[in-house]
Amino acid sequence: MSVLSSGKTIRMGRLFPGGEGRALVVALDHGLVGSLPGIENLAETLESVLRGHPDGVVVSAGAMPYLAEQIRGRTSVILTIDTYLTSSVPRSTPSGEAHRMLAPVEDALAMGADAVKVFMVGGQSDLNSFADNVQRVAQVVRSCDRWGIPVIVEPTLWGSAVEESRKRDPELVRHMVRIAFETGADVLKIPYPGPETLRELTANIPCPILILGGSKMASAEKALVLVKEAIQAGARGIVFGQNVWQHPDPAAMVSSLAAIVHGG
Repeated sequence: MSVLSSGKTIRMGRLFPGGEGRALVVALDHGLVGSLPGIENLAETLESVLRGHPDGVVVSAGAMPYLAEQIRGRTSVILTIDTYLTSSVPRSTPSGEAHRMLAPVEDALAMGADAVKVFMVGGQSDLNSFADNVQRVAQVVRSCDRWGIPVIVEPTLWGSAVEESRKRDPELVRHMVRIAFETGADVLKIPYPGPETLRELTANIPCPILILGGSKMASAEKALVLVKEAIQAGARGIVFGQNVWQHPDPAAMVSSLAAIVHGG
């Protein structure tokens, strides 16, 4: 992050508002790949989340105009400006891999976003597709530098060349995190690689690392234990989606997570 960017400094302060420099963010952009239980009515889901007082929410550029009045003054906004698709039939057997931009950084600024989020998908079967993805991320970072808005890069191992059992492999996660950092990310949103690897990453990577929630866990208790372990290993916070809004009481889940993120 440029030390000369007052815009980034101010926006990062809104995203990490506490004295301990941590953030609890709820992701609400899952509709970009189809509907899921819990987000059928996005405004209602957002309201239930906001009652728990998260530090930020992640929404898509297309949904933001419909949610802006509801969000105003209540939390910070991270705008998802790209998508990663594996099929033209939502939530069906993958038939390919495609990363596309959905909005420029200038649109995020016009919508009042405090940060933007982009994917960097490792393990894609086609090298050129991965190279194009990395290039797009780097271009977004350069634009964010010019406009003073933080960029959150989400390095994953969703590509078809990576077996399901290795999509959170600590060694592969370590490599993807380093590549994402080297593109100039201000914040990283990563799969949880376990406490030992996370401790190493947070010691060596100077930008904040947030842990993504992924699929819904077996229980809320398991999610809370994972978050506590991650915070103790150096994570600066979390970005959880399904594990919040598929909970029977999303506001209560946000409050429970906040107690760990900001008090752990």
